Parts: sequence; C-alpha cells; structure tokens
Amino acid sequence: MGSGEFYYFGLIDTLQKYTKKLLELEITVDNIDCDFNVDGLPIQKSTRKSFWPILCRINNNNFKEYVFPVAIFCGTSKPPLHNYLTEFVKELSNILRVGFVIDGKYINVTVRSFCCDMPARCFIKNVKGHNAYYGCDKCIAKGEMINKRMTYLELSAPLRTDGHFDKKLNEQYHKGDTPLSELKVGLITSFPVDYMHCICLGVMRKLLFLWRDGSRIYRISGDNRVALDNNLNLMQNCWPLEFNRKPRTLIDLERWKATELRQFLLYLGPVLLMNVLPKRFYCHFLLLNFAIAILLNINLNKHYNQYANELLKQFELVKWLHFIRYSCVRWHKFVSFLLLIAYCL
Repeated sequence: MGSGEFYYFGLIDTLQKYTKKLLELEITVDNIDCDFNVDGLPIQKSTRKSFWPILCRINNNNFKEYVFPVAIFCGTSKPPLHNYLTEFVKELSNILRVGFVIDGKYINVTVRSFCCDMPARCFIKNVKGHNAYYGCDKCIAKGEMINKRMTYLELSAPLRTDGHFDKKLNEQYHKGDTPLSELKVGLITSFPVDYMHCICLGVMRKLLFLWRDGSRIYRISGDNRVALDNNLNLMQNCWPLEFNRKPRTLIDLERWKATELRQFLLYLGPVLLMNVLPKRFYCHFLLLNFAIAILLNINLNKHYNQYANELLKQFELVKWLHFIRYSCVRWHKFVSFLLLIAYCL
C-alpha cells in the first residue's frame, strides 16, 4: 500500500472477545461506545519510516484499560487515505448498523469520538490544516495572514455543524471526500478539541515562554525567576506519588512534557505565580486555570459549563489587551479553539 506495508487486524473479533469476558463475569452489557485514534509515530530518528496505527478504546468502566489495534501502516510517508481507511470503514459501518450477537445476547455498538491531533484529524477527514484561511475545525472564521502566520481574529464566527460538513458548504475547508462519511457519524461533533496540544502544549507552554523569554513588559524579573525555580526544586523532595513527573525548573522548559504543563496549569501555577507575576498577568492566568479546572471535572462541567466559557472569552479579550503584538505570531493556532472548548470537552 503506497510507500509501505499495511495490516488489518479487524475490530469485531476483539469486541466479541471482551464482551464475552464481561458476560462471564455476569456484568450487564447492552451497548458499547468506542473511541478511535489515528496518529503518525516515528520509529527511529535515523529513518523516515513511521507507524500509522488505527487504535480503538472501548469507553466502558470495565474496558477503559483495553486499547487495541485495529490496523497499522508502516512506510516512509502517510498512507493513501482511501486505501488506509476503506476496510476499517466497511467493517465498522456494518457493526454500527447491525451490532453483533454473543451467547444469544444482542450488543449495540456506537462511536463516541475520534481522538486525534490536528494533523491526523485533517488527514482522515481530508480537510485543510490550521494554516489555511478556513482551517479552524470548529467554526468558519476566515484567517488573516499576519507576519507570515495565519491568525484567526474573529471570536464569534458561526460554528460548523455535521450537516454543513456532509454537504461541503464551506468548499475552501474541504480537500476532497473522506471514507469516514460512510459511517454516518458526526464528523464535527465526533472530533473533540485536542486538549493536550491545544491547552497544555499550546497555550500554557506559550505563556511560560512569554514569561521566561518575552520582552521586558511580560518577562519575569531575574530575582522572581530565581525564586520560582527554587520553589520548583524544593517541591521535588515532597512531590505526591499521584503525579507522574516531578516539577522541573524553567531552564528545562523546552523539554517539559504535556503532563508537566498540565500540573503547572492546574496545581502549581496558582500558588507559585502569586508573587512572581504582575497582578494583571496573574489574574489573566487564573482565568484559564479556573476554566480548565471546571471543564476537566465531570460534575463541575455539568453545572458551570457556561461560566467556564465566559472565563475563556474573558481570557481571550484580556489577552488582546496585554499581548497584542505577541499574539499575532505565537497564538494563531489557539484563538479559534479557546472559545469552543466549553462546548467540546
């Protein structure tokens, strides 16, 4: 297939296998929700070869630990889209239509989401990327080229809908047909915002670089920088086991993982930045902290979803007041997403 090799493991056999295990444990199963993921994974630095797996996770309290491969491609470039997805779409479409029967019991199957980063999402949906004029995956805002970067300035553009996608009403957004259209699932609503890249590796990382390396208006003073790094070092000696990684100083910011950025956003930042950032920047950071904390909590999200959305809108407005020069260059990927996270998480 294309520049590499492809193997299809299949979906139905694994679904039946784990459903049977639950039934043997006398656990009631009537419906199975599936999450799917597609991504490119480099094999080695010394070669251009990469894996492109299709992964499935069964979204059930008894299944969450089970992630299994449906198919895998290995080659020196992306797989041909239609050849890559055709067998998967054919099998999944049949399962969604008729379900399956095991031990005399009918099991219904549904697709909850496709969890992909931006490049993979654009690839399997066959749409243009975030550098296009109509590259936002959630709204139809038209981008503007500023300093050779695509920036989305409109904050209240109409949202995309599944129906608009199916009819290709925004022709500048589509590159062509996608095999996923045959599944009859929402190709807008079934693709949630990529929280890890958008917020943790995106907004939070950009803020930290701004405070560390930005112009004098935004940069943390030398003394405050030393104090912040010292506090991060002190926390390494009493860091709870529940967290995967111990804090590292801003010297290693380039190597911070998404989990470290999440820890700083949700737990460390509100405490450590209190006497480090100027008050207006600290309050601006808290808008993001409060909003994401609400959206990541199932119970809070149900009751305060709209409040979180208002916080994100305020975060965006304040950002334009304080960081107008910086935002045009460094925030172009995230402007469209910030106002939509409350609807998508």
